[in-house]
Amino acid sequence: MLIIMKSRLFKMMMAISVLGIACKVTAEDVTVPVPGELSEQEFLNPPMSSRPRTWWHWLSNNVSKEGITKDLEAMKEIGLKGTQVFGMPQGHPFGEVDYLTPKWMEMSEHAAKESARLGLDLGFSNAIGCSGAGGPWITPELSMQQLVWTETLLTGPFDGELPLTQPKIVEGYYRDVAVYAFPTLPGDGINLSALAPKVSSNIPDLSPGLLLDGDTDKGIDLQGSDTPWNIDFEFTELQSLTSVQLVIGDLKKHQKRGITVFLW
Repeated sequence: MLIIMKSRLFKMMMAISVLGIACKVTAEDVTVPVPGELSEQEFLNPPMSSRPRTWWHWLSNNVSKEGITKDLEAMKEIGLKGTQVFGMPQGHPFGEVDYLTPKWMEMSEHAAKESARLGLDLGFSNAIGCSGAGGPWITPELSMQQLVWTETLLTGPFDGELPLTQPKIVEGYYRDVAVYAFPTLPGDGINLSALAPKVSSNIPDLSPGLLLDGDTDKGIDLQGSDTPWNIDFEFTELQSLTSVQLVIGDLKKHQKRGITVFLW
């Protein structure tokens, strides 16, 4: 048996880089203090030029004028010098203040005016997220890429054309990288469903078909529980397993915490 893998590159919307240059709205003329000994009073109540700024994450386009004012007033109250706005997509739900839209510019102007009123410095990162230089000018072919593939199983001998399964496409962009054909190990290509295991579990309303169809884009939604979830696969004959793949999705970003898996 041969296994044929076809790989493609597609756009990965998440970009990773170092935060770039920031444009800055300053509410005061910053003076650099001459190095020297600090008095006790200066240590307990440092001048604004010596106070820290903070990153200010506008999460998933959820921004309002009321929220901006409350945030800045809280920063002033705890003694911060100012802030740097950092637009950060962080999962659902997404708001309506899209980056660089007129609504976003309106929110930014309000933040600048409120910062000036409160005597706070205000800065902006030069792009949304951690890209540092991302934006609509980065077309899919220039964006970060991810290698994806599909597998086509074939029992030989074979001579002729073979249609290959299309790998995943994102933003309408992909390109071929390579096609590999190689002999498989015994048992490769046998789906779990072909072994007809009996599936039992303490998960309510579990659909065994979602665990056996081999489709990693579909699955079951599990909520946190003090009681471990059990999924048992019982086979009519003894099976030799060389590997076990467990795919855990995360529909709510950064919520995959405290997960422990036992296999026996």
